[in-house]
Amino acid sequence: MENILQIFEYIGMPFGYLFKFIYGLTGHYLTALLVLGVVVKLALLPLSIHQQKTTIARAKLAPQEKAIREKYKNKTDEKSTAQMNQEVMNLYTKNGQSLFGGCLPMLIQMPILFSLYAIITKPLTYICGLDSVTISALETRIHSLLQTKGTLSQIQIINHLQNNLPAFTDLTGNVALPQFSVLGGVIDLSQTPSITDLSWVLLVPLFTFLSSYLVMLIRQKLNPAEMPANMNETTQSMKLMQYIMPLSSVWIAFSVPAIIGVYWIMQSILDVMLLFVLSKFYPYPKEPSGSQKTAPQ
Repeated sequence: MENILQIFEYIGMPFGYLFKFIYGLTGHYLTALLVLGVVVKLALLPLSIHQQKTTIARAKLAPQEKAIREKYKNKTDEKSTAQMNQEVMNLYTKNGQSLFGGCLPMLIQMPILFSLYAIITKPLTYICGLDSVTISALETRIHSLLQTKGTLSQIQIINHLQNNLPAFTDLTGNVALPQFSVLGGVIDLSQTPSITDLSWVLLVPLFTFLSSYLVMLIRQKLNPAEMPANMNETTQSMKLMQYIMPLSSVWIAFSVPAIIGVYWIMQSILDVMLLFVLSKFYPYPKEPSGSQKTAPQ
């Protein structure tokens, strides 16, 4: 996993410098995360617009595609299936669309999102400017002092440094460590949520689930064409994803420091705002045109 993140880290190196610049302006890690999230969303806006336009174009072709599938619904032999698929493909090609065109923006965005995760989880590297040798020495000394084992994230290392900074000044020098606490120190977002440790950070996995579910719910509400009514298996699979994705986000939120979960929540809120903006300027067709329900011959 670490090697995979290393690859994405190289991809996201420019975001690392951008993050450090934003942090220098804001002076607080959480605020810098929010600003970075907004900047990245704006940078990816052209891709989001392209994806919205592509899905709208496909929604307009949906009645013709449905008519083609209806024509072959009682023909299950291999030849008929091949003919049906070819007619569907010809329909999209004729109208300048691709069956997989909507996936391209997502495929481009995914490496960027993973690279951002690799960047924001390494504040000692990108905010404090410490090299890997120093960070490794800090981790080794922490294990020695606490008599513990295992790999510590950089956020966890910072948490230990702040609790016993004088023991590490020979390694850290005068480096100012980022603060992860909010509400005057009431909530420490460097902590990893745990059901065995009752604290305010337990709200993070809960809100992570709610925000992730809200994004999927609003997307389906604003973009009903993404839930096809004529393909039961596909529809059921997509409905299942409504719960799998949010539950996956909860599992991740219990595996990383709470500030990463808060970042996820902020991204979900930005996604909701983006969905409303895109649906305003590029609305989905409310009703398929009746004139397009006949399958092309």
